[in-house]
Amino acid sequence: MTTQRSDDLYLKWRESTEKFDYFILGATGALLTFISQTYTPEQIDVNPGTLELIALLVLVMAAIAGFKRIEYTILVTSINHKELYANEKRGALVANPKDSLVLNHSTGEVLSEREVTGEIVNLTQKITQLQSETLPIQENAKRAYRCRNILLLAGFLTLLAAKLWRAYT
Repeated sequence: MTTQRSDDLYLKWRESTEKFDYFILGATGALLTFISQTYTPEQIDVNPGTLELIALLVLVMAAIAGFKRIEYTILVTSINHKELYANEKRGALVANPKDSLVLNHSTGEVLSEREVTGEIVNLTQKITQLQSETLPIQENAKRAYRCRNILLLAGFLTLLAAKLWRAYT
């Protein structure tokens, strides 16, 4: 059972994680813009221009990984919402005493004990399905996070190497 404090802390963590992802993606976009404005194409060879082009391509891949990370996070949030709703609905149905009719206050529909039991089974199956859908998406989000960070670092270091190489040639 969660408490209000743990829910608040989770919400703050979630908000800061999203802001961080947006910030990193924005910084990657700014770096790409900077490189694009200052890049002058050269013949592909062993030269600083080629290294700068590689940095540009690596940073584009980092931006794509950043977008995928945000996409996976949104998808997981959507699935978690559906799972939480189903859990709450199932909990409300289970909490009602047996041998009584259940009134759905939002629709006015009255459910018999048999219909309630069937709905509980359906909701349990739905929850299990949603939980199994969440795990691979969460893993993809983690993978996109690591990939984005590695590519961002590699792109920045490659750009730095290209700038230094150009200064010494």
